[in-house]
Amino acid sequence: MHARTDYNASLAVLGAVIGSWLGCPLVDPIIGLLIGAAILFITWDATKSMWYRLMDAIDPEYLARAEQVIAGQMGVESLHRYCTGHCTGPAPALHRCAPPYGCSCSR
Repeated sequence: MHARTDYNASLAVLGAVIGSWLGCPLVDPIIGLLIGAAILFITWDATKSMWYRLMDAIDPEYLARAEQVIAGQMGVESLHRYCTGHCTGPAPALHRCAPPYGCSCSR
């Protein structure tokens, strides 16, 4: 993704240089504004992704499916989910509360 973005930005700059060289000076600031907007979108996306990772976020669809499968097991009273450390993949830690051991966490 990063290399493709750099490639596209370089092509846009080349277009701005050629446009200015051909006598259309307005092309340069327009291309500059477009590249600036692209940088803002990329920064927003990276910030959002980093924030979710810091908060140990996990894909909600994956969690719903995991809860559905695990909650359907015989003897399960309740299901608690948590993620410790860096959950880089779709692998949250699931805490299953079932008899006879009970549940050590509050409900």
